[in-house]
Amino acid sequence: MSNMNLTGPWPGPEGLIPEPPKNAADANRHTRNYLDSILIEERIIDAIEPDLHFDLWGKSFASPIMMPAFSHLNKVGENGRTPMEEYAQAAKELQIVNWVGMEPDDEFARIAAIGAKTGRIIKPFKDKEEIYRQIDKAQECGAIAVGIDIDHVFGKDGKYDIVDGIELGSVTCEDLKNYVNYSKVPFVAKGVLSVTDAIKCKEAGVDAIFISHHHGRMPFAIQPLAILPQIKKVLAGTGMMIFVDCHIDDGYDAYKTLALGADAVSVGRGILPGLLKEGTEGVMKKVNKMNEQLRELMGYTNVHNVNAFDPSVLYIYGHQLEKEETNMLEVGSLAPDFSLPDENGDIHKLSDYRGQKVILYFYPKDNTAGCTKQACGFKDRYPLIQEKGAVVLGVSKDSVRAHKNFKTKYALPFTLLSDPEHQVIEMYDVWKEKKNYGRVYMGIVRSTYLIDENGIIVKALEKVKPDQNPQDMVDVL
Repeated sequence: MSNMNLTGPWPGPEGLIPEPPKNAADANRHTRNYLDSILIEERIIDAIEPDLHFDLWGKSFASPIMMPAFSHLNKVGENGRTPMEEYAQAAKELQIVNWVGMEPDDEFARIAAIGAKTGRIIKPFKDKEEIYRQIDKAQECGAIAVGIDIDHVFGKDGKYDIVDGIELGSVTCEDLKNYVNYSKVPFVAKGVLSVTDAIKCKEAGVDAIFISHHHGRMPFAIQPLAILPQIKKVLAGTGMMIFVDCHIDDGYDAYKTLALGADAVSVGRGILPGLLKEGTEGVMKKVNKMNEQLRELMGYTNVHNVNAFDPSVLYIYGHQLEKEETNMLEVGSLAPDFSLPDENGDIHKLSDYRGQKVILYFYPKDNTAGCTKQACGFKDRYPLIQEKGAVVLGVSKDSVRAHKNFKTKYALPFTLLSDPEHQVIEMYDVWKEKKNYGRVYMGIVRSTYLIDENGIIVKALEKVKPDQNPQDMVDVL
């Protein structure tokens, strides 16, 4: 490929690798800056040479660094060389997971025939039958997983995109459920970039998600690592795997991502120079170097294997993460949106309250002494709270009916929200292990968040005292 015209940042003809505009809307800039802001402390005593082996869906791999789900690259090879087959060959020799994006069936079959353990990511075609047909073909070719690009729906004009003359369409939660039920191999949703979509994927039963902004498809997209801890928290205990891509350019990026909670990472455009110049050999050089860098940092931080990452070695913008708070909602972060029924069964979304301050408090149980004292404290101060432009939302596991009785009994002037499955309770990191007279159980830790008019968390208080918390919140309004 040495004769190809090197007109851009990547080897190959101009336009081969599309690039988003280089301005403030480019999510790649923000992603790169965020990754570079994360620093790492050394923990060298008792460290040993680390083991990178990674298990996925009953199969063992040599590293948690995976190949990307590139599309269309098989069309640009010279002298019979097909880049996607070459990086599949590299994946086979490296013993890592291989992914393939949008390719015709015959080309996918050739790539799969290389022998790497390969997954297929399918575009969200308007014609749903085409999606099912491609799932069938992938399984016929021995794919270890199939999935769908949930974030490649719209084009730059805001209309459904058209790729290679094929119209794309929407992806609903019901669609995902149908694909999961149809597939005989694990199903993956690629392009998740919010807690909201992660929860929908959980409800649909998907086996894994890729946290990704698809190289900046959406302008001003949040950095994958910024949303990763929150998604990790809401998916805890589900068995869903979390993969991350976007600017995993070296093994140091991979380390930071794994330490923040990812199960595996996908290297993306970082392999392109080697792939398009040297083929399989170039990809292997790149990934081997990444593995060396990953092992280096694991060694310096006393991480013995890929199941032993400790996020408290990380400092983000100078703030050290702690084990117990790694997946907590941070002051300054966007409060995750949610939908819950109130005491009358009416649905409330947090986003409905934009433009107002929100005191969001989580309490263990209606009609108990402490919870009654806290609720009545908010009731007594509610006129002052309203004067300060705020509302109060109380959340517990109690039923709608129990909330109705509690609110009526004490004439509470604010809304109570029912979360019997504790999805939002877990989302806000207040569902934790508790101990009482020797009994250990999971329950709500009494906690309160203050959320500003733009949906940003400005105060987060744990283990609050029920008689003091209402006045404390008034004081900080």
